[in-house]
Amino acid sequence: MIKLKFITFLLLFASIFNSCSLEDSGVIDISFQTLKSSNSSISPKNINLDTILVKGGRNASDTLIIKLNAYLKVTSANIIVECNISEQRTTKIVGKGNLLDDGVFPDLIKSDSIYSGSLTITIQRSYYGLLNANFTSFLNNEISDKLITPINISRSNLPPQLSNLIMADSVTLSQTTQTFPITIQSSDPDGLNDISKVEFSSFRLPDTTTVRGNFEMYDDGGKNKVSGNNDSKESDGIYSLTIQLPPSTITGSYLFVFQATDRSNVISNKIKKTILIK
Repeated sequence: MIKLKFITFLLLFASIFNSCSLEDSGVIDISFQTLKSSNSSISPKNINLDTILVKGGRNASDTLIIKLNAYLKVTSANIIVECNISEQRTTKIVGKGNLLDDGVFPDLIKSDSIYSGSLTITIQRSYYGLLNANFTSFLNNEISDKLITPINISRSNLPPQLSNLIMADSVTLSQTTQTFPITIQSSDPDGLNDISKVEFSSFRLPDTTTVRGNFEMYDDGGKNKVSGNNDSKESDGIYSLTIQLPPSTITGSYLFVFQATDRSNVISNKIKKTILIK
């Protein structure tokens, strides 16, 4: 009888031990589940702040709001991914958001282990250098993995350029108003939309300090119904204006100075032309 009870006790003890071992092994597998992230990316990763306009122009004091898309590949499912974007020098947070793997844009495919999200950053136009996109993955409410991807912030505005001036060398006055057209081509490495205005000033020689007139030229296909606007094609980079000379115009040599200005108030090269009015 004693031996039977002892054997029964051993069997019961073994059963309890095996049950605890299986249960504990399950807990250990979950708590030590590995998580590895890779292939982090930001789009765009190079941002030229001088290509962003605020109310049609640029000022150093402008506050810019820029949208980005962030992506991260992770080896585990059902996790939390955060992306905080900070200034590299000061670590100041300028934008943050969560990344999801739900197939909703910007995420493309649900449950493909690529987490995606749209973020908004807010920075001053005067900032330049690097931002850090800090990706953090959470598993079981604990930080499990981190990655950092840089974003390059630059200011590289380039001045506009003038060329191909076409205007008469001389104009003969008469008893009626005489007209003569002027065209000039303007280009800009940052795009034609970066050109704010093209204009010229006139001087009656030999005086080159007293401005006799300031005139703005047009590249709007004639939409602006002002006197002398004879532009034929909108936004082709060729600026036009027709000058009117009444019979009372003082004769002599006149100097015309042309220049373009971009939306950062940077001035182009100057083109000068002397015309004889007789």
